Amino acid sequence: QDKQKMPRLIIILSAAILVYVSANISWGRQGYRDILEADAKGYYAYLPALFIYKDLSFGFFDSIESNYYNKNTAFDYRIIRNNKTTNKYFAGTALMQMPFFFCAHIHSILTGNKTDGYSKLYPIWMNIAAIVYTTLFLYLLYRLLRKLNINELATSIVLVSALFSTGLFYYTIGEPGMSHVFSACAIVCAALLMIHFCESPKPRYFIFLSLVLGLIVLIRPVNIVFVISMPFWAGSWKKFSDSILFLLKKPLLLLIGIIIFSTLPLLQLLIYKVSTGSFFLYSYEKEG
Repeated sequence: QDKQKMPRLIIILSAAILVYVSANISWGRQGYRDILEADAKGYYAYLPALFIYKDLSFGFFDSIESNYYNKNTAFDYRIIRNNKTTNKYFAGTALMQMPFFFCAHIHSILTGNKTDGYSKLYPIWMNIAAIVYTTLFLYLLYRLLRKLNINELATSIVLVSALFSTGLFYYTIGEPGMSHVFSACAIVCAALLMIHFCESPKPRYFIFLSLVLGLIVLIRPVNIVFVISMPFWAGSWKKFSDSILFLLKKPLLLLIGIIIFSTLPLLQLLIYKVSTGSFFLYSYEKEG
């Protein structure tokens, strides 16, 4: 137990630092207006669109931009396809932000703030979401390193480096609405689940792994490249091949996993269908 104290203390202190810095930079006065900027506006916009405005054509965009942002922070995440308007960005980040959006909405009602999805408490709660997922990322990374029998000192160094020597710290406090933090958390979760499944093939591990992999794709489809690394998380070729054989012997479980994995990306296609009339579109059409 003593050997586990240092990494756990690092995680707790990291969370405290993230809260302290975020509160000082963004939670006072007008700082909240800069929490959701650039691409983050598009990722987040699904939540007010679905739960407040009931409008997946994002017709509320103009009034929100004029009420909360100036020309320096203005950003249009909408695109036109089939003569209809939709969101350029994918919905996975919004799905992970959803519990915090509901907290912001309830908090706004209880405190008499505007419930338009963009008043002060909404972006602050999105900042809190990033802090929570970064803390969860560090905890899952700690669990993963323990599973790989990495010693306490090396684990502590990795945890500190993962937060402060990468872009993770910046994307938690500087641009917390971007997808980076959410991708990191989901990917390390998938790696840990893969290790568990290959060590002890159990249906529940496979079901959760399928769910997390679907979420990873919904956050950013390019994240699917993570799958290339999955055999290496097994630890040995024998463990990997045994886990594959386990699935082949349970075709119903394999089918359920495939359905679960496919369901989350399918949500994006359904959004496109409702918004534009087409299931498939390439939202980055004119970009490199």
